[in-house]
Amino acid sequence: MYAETTVVYADILFLINFSLDFLCLFLTDRILNGKGKLILLVLGALIGGIYSFVPYILPLPTIVSFILNISAAALISFIAFGKNTFKRFLLLTSTFIVSSALLGGLITAIYGLSGGYSEGIY
Repeated sequence: MYAETTVVYADILFLINFSLDFLCLFLTDRILNGKGKLILLVLGALIGGIYSFVPYILPLPTIVSFILNISAAALISFIAFGKNTFKRFLLLTSTFIVSSALLGGLITAIYGLSGGYSEGIY
């Protein structure tokens, strides 16, 4: 009878995505023995935080969304790590994508184990 609505708080969405993108960029830099500058990692994470609004502004088909997500990860990596050889760029981008997927999965698992899905923990 009543439609269930979901409320998305833009500030929380941005803060969470900015923090996780920064952590993933930092981990990528450390895993690959990079010498990334902190300001560039923050700038890349800032772009990632802003990009988190795209699915809410532009609902896209799955394949388009997938291509856009890969492109965004490449842009974030390019901003955070600067100009590199193509091979190094692919390594940085793929490590960033894998670390994002693993960290996102870990957070989802922790949230699920905490009972968040069934008890409404926000």
